Amino acid sequence: MVFYTSGMHEEMAKLWKWHIAEELEHSFVKLKVINHLNNSYWLKSLGMLEGIIVANLYVTTLIPSVVRQDAKAQGKKFWPHLWMFLKGLAKTDWGVNKESLRQYFSKDFDPEIKSPEVAAQIDVWILETQARPVK
Repeated sequence: MVFYTSGMHEEMAKLWKWHIAEELEHSFVKLKVINHLNNSYWLKSLGMLEGIIVANLYVTTLIPSVVRQDAKAQGKKFWPHLWMFLKGLAKTDWGVNKESLRQYFSKDFDPEIKSPEVAAQIDVWILETQARPVK
């Protein structure tokens, strides 16, 4: 899996890789809890609705704020820098598509078991960011 970071400051790219890895882990936990509690279509639909709301807040609030700081630190203009970042997100080879939706709504889907490459990629991204646990 590729996370497109062209044009980003190196430390900013590390931050985004770490953040995406953490968000994926949170999604995995949410899906495991839903599967354990009920595994119903309606409960999974509510989980997806929550994900859509969070994703919209993420795209409309967090991304522009952080990209603005990155652009300022690099002496770049905000709008072209934001466009570059959003194009980069669109180039990633993971995300929501028919297959991922089919898997999400299937019974007993565990992304760490059924999609081990995603779990492995999370570990790679965390290592690349050189993140350290807080003691």
